[in-house]
Amino acid sequence: MSEGELRQSGAVDNTGCCTSMLRKIADELCVQPNRCRMSSVRAPEINDVIETTVFDIWDIKVERPIKQEYLGGVQLTGVDPAAYGEDRWLGLLAARAAIPARPLVVVDSGTALTLDIIDEGGCFKGGLIVPGISLMLKSMADNADRLLIPEQRHFRRGLGLKTVEAMQFGVASMAAALIEKEYEFLGDGAAVVIGGGDATVLAELVTIPVLHLPDLVFEGLAIALP
Repeated sequence: MSEGELRQSGAVDNTGCCTSMLRKIADELCVQPNRCRMSSVRAPEINDVIETTVFDIWDIKVERPIKQEYLGGVQLTGVDPAAYGEDRWLGLLAARAAIPARPLVVVDSGTALTLDIIDEGGCFKGGLIVPGISLMLKSMADNADRLLIPEQRHFRRGLGLKTVEAMQFGVASMAAALIEKEYEFLGDGAAVVIGGGDATVLAELVTIPVLHLPDLVFEGLAIALP
């Protein structure tokens, strides 16, 4: 971001070397950053490498959000902040800022699919974590010799005629049905907010109205670290 405007965004493969990843980002940036805000649920030693590399490249200190019992209309009363995922909390902040004073189902669909509930007053009621649709496919492929991850992915609701279709339609239907069930449980007046890498897929698969916030966690990060 520059002068309050989003100038550049994107995603990178985080399964490799963090140092190489960051140097690649530095080469591709169109602006010189003077601030770095980070949310990460990776291991502490990996986060340390990221922070050190950011300082080495740009000479700036990484800022990390500190979870609070009450912020931005979201209340974590009775919840140990250390036991609640940072990314999930940031997602709640962004969702509440987008839709105030209504019960919310907040979904972040990436490696894991997280689903969190806040009531109309912003009080956190609990959540669910299940494998994301890509991880479900990988799990089947890793544990069954004849089930392979498809080269071209196509997700939809319904029955598949081929094995590869049945795998993709199955994981898509499971994820979509989970979101719909929690929405129905909250009843009239509730809203669903979806973010994460697979959000576009899920937003098209569910049969309920949803608000798609592609940068859900980043928007929450801007609230936690204005």
